[in-house]
Amino acid sequence: LKIKSLRGLSRGIEIILKNDHETITDPEKVANKLASFFQSISSNNSYDKKFISEIKTPNERKQIVSVINPSNPDQYNINLPITMNEIEQTLKKCNSKSPGPDGIPYSFLQNLGTKSKDLLLRIYNNIWSTGNIPNEWKRGIVIPLPKPGKNKNTTEGYRPITLLNTMAKILEKIINNRLIWFLEKNKFIANEQSGFRRSRSTLDNLVTIHSEINKTFATNQYLGMICLDISKAYDTIWRHRVIQILSKMISNGMFNYIKSFLDNRQFAVKVSNTLSVNVLQENGVPQGSSLSVTLFLLVINNIMENIKYPVNANLFADDFNFWCRSHNLSTVQRFLEEIANKLTQWANTSGFKFSNTKSQCIIFSRKRGQKHMNVQIDGKNIPNNNTVKMLGLKFDTKMNWIQHLKYLKTDINQRLNLIRMLSLIQWGGDEHTLLRIHRQLIRAKLDYGAILYQSTSHSHLKIIDSVLNSSIRLCIGAFKSSPIESIRNIAQEAPSELRRAEKTLLYAASITRNADNPANKHIFETTKIANEDKIQLGSILKVNPYSFPPWSFKLEINMELAQNKKENTNPITYQEHLRKVLDNY
Repeated sequence: LKIKSLRGLSRGIEIILKNDHETITDPEKVANKLASFFQSISSNNSYDKKFISEIKTPNERKQIVSVINPSNPDQYNINLPITMNEIEQTLKKCNSKSPGPDGIPYSFLQNLGTKSKDLLLRIYNNIWSTGNIPNEWKRGIVIPLPKPGKNKNTTEGYRPITLLNTMAKILEKIINNRLIWFLEKNKFIANEQSGFRRSRSTLDNLVTIHSEINKTFATNQYLGMICLDISKAYDTIWRHRVIQILSKMISNGMFNYIKSFLDNRQFAVKVSNTLSVNVLQENGVPQGSSLSVTLFLLVINNIMENIKYPVNANLFADDFNFWCRSHNLSTVQRFLEEIANKLTQWANTSGFKFSNTKSQCIIFSRKRGQKHMNVQIDGKNIPNNNTVKMLGLKFDTKMNWIQHLKYLKTDINQRLNLIRMLSLIQWGGDEHTLLRIHRQLIRAKLDYGAILYQSTSHSHLKIIDSVLNSSIRLCIGAFKSSPIESIRNIAQEAPSELRRAEKTLLYAASITRNADNPANKHIFETTKIANEDKIQLGSILKVNPYSFPPWSFKLEINMELAQNKKENTNPITYQEHLRKVLDNY
């Protein structure tokens, strides 16, 4: 099984497709059918005809060249030759065992000899200097996975997971690290974007929204919020627009590499170890590449230019929320409609399309009476809901968190079945193993968002505290009648309220390090509590982008002390050797 896993020869799942006329069971025909469906998602058919005829086709006739001076210090640094240190550092972070079309897993590259790695470095630098990526490195294998709750006998019931060549992915990771450093150093990415950025998280957006809602309740206002969903966001990225944006940011070298990276992308679908024919990915960015995520952040970046006061907004990758507060609901609706119209124009010129059915509208208020807003995107009303799910948390109009806590309880009860199965007396796991599973499977689920929903009443929190205690009892084999304090003591588990308080302080400490994080303006109460406990959050060291390119920094490490084995060496010998080393410096 281990060898088959490394070679990518997993059994896979048997897929049977049905329609009104036929049932398809042959793996090759199924693979070709799915390939055709996945190809259609990124085809020009996903765009409006007006966008293609008036914007896409005329603009793609124009050749794009970089207008940036390559002698600029930052441009010079990001276009330096690839170094062996970059390869080594990137390989250390690669843990996946799945090979791509080349059949080479990361573990093979990690164990290459010095000469082989030198050869790989020369290959990378040749590609980097010429900007020509081999076509084989631009081909992926798509594994179809069933979507939860969808019909598994239709092509729409599957989502694609793409496996790319590992050697290509290593180079892409190296280039992506350089691009991210350049973008962060020069503050090209909107500050409201929290997706896939260092020292940022989903909680930043959630804390900001939660704080705005609390202000609404405190001033007896209305807060109207629109949660927009972009249809097929990654698959419908207009590549020409990506190149246009990059031509005003980076010079030749990286610019030519990314142009080649986006060109002529192909994939084949794999079903039961049978491959479909190769098909062309007409638009969008390649799935499975770290570079694709950064390019998406760039292409969606200027959406924030449509947001004007008193409307606010934030982003996590393609999760876009904008809101407005006022004592008058009609005022809220008017401002949100203005922004929605601007966003429609933005989408019409950028190639994106908002989903009216998946987008949501909600009003937060403590005022009595059910209220609705009529806000349209692309001429269609956005549905009004009493509960919306944002980045894994369910927000309700009154913010009592009952809906989210019930959702958590249902999810945790399903996870508890695994603990029950593994805690059987005859063959179950030991207490230590079960508690580790509990902390990763149960407690971690409850930790996410706890800094927000801890504000609800104690009676509401009992909804989830009961299932948490049940999990601990199962892990240590305690009776149902055992006191809660006793089982926590045996399991060395802190009470839920203390753990939630700890998570709140740790989050406040983490975002305090990043002065540019917008969530810093919304942790006043937490900072006040920390100061009362004599925790000075303001004294925490700040995190800033490196002013120098990290890949050009060489750190010399003296390994002479490691030559003597600890078990056979007197500590005095180490001390004397260390003094000699220090004297030489």
